[in-house]
Amino acid sequence: MKDYRGYTGVNTKDKLIRDAEWMVEKSLCDPFASTETIVAPNGDTSKQFSTNIQVFQRYDANGKAVKVIGRIGEIERGNYLFFKDETWLVVTKPEDNGAFRKAEAELCTTSLPLKENDKEIIVDIDKLGRPIKELIKGELIMLPCVVNISDASRAIADVNQPINLLGNILYVTIPYRESVSIKYDEIFTMYGDQYRIIRIDPSDSINGIGILKIT
Repeated sequence: MKDYRGYTGVNTKDKLIRDAEWMVEKSLCDPFASTETIVAPNGDTSKQFSTNIQVFQRYDANGKAVKVIGRIGEIERGNYLFFKDETWLVVTKPEDNGAFRKAEAELCTTSLPLKENDKEIIVDIDKLGRPIKELIKGELIMLPCVVNISDASRAIADVNQPINLLGNILYVTIPYRESVSIKYDEIFTMYGDQYRIIRIDPSDSINGIGILKIT
């Protein structure tokens, strides 16, 4: 590494930070050192955009977890990353140096059926200036999710109550959502079996941004 101490008017720390940022930016622009990716902020595919990120495989994760590096606005907990015909979910709070972020993403292996909330939209104004509203029914969507499965003995020890309809327990992680489908004792189908929601954990989300864990 070059020694800048002999230079006048050069802040060594700032210089090293700028050099590191330049190297990351150069790597992100290099198609051989980065991966072309579609980003869906907080899982919203209507706002998705294309970019390049760096992906580093975690060898202890059975191919289902990676480290990712990208620019501010690209790497955020709850974002979907679509690359190499796979869907990944950013599940950790990013480390941020002011220009780039790194975090961990996990592979989405199936989808959770969710009914979107109904919405009221203003379609016109009446003669008295009052809004005329129309109710738009929420559609049923399939939301890609990270899933881990535990056997019934562990689940019963954890919560000491009925687990689901078949005796196993699923740990499901999705981008933060509010939905009529996400409530206690709601039943959903996954992998051809039925499960009952017994725990909803929004603690890894802030102001509606982040992830939601469902058990």
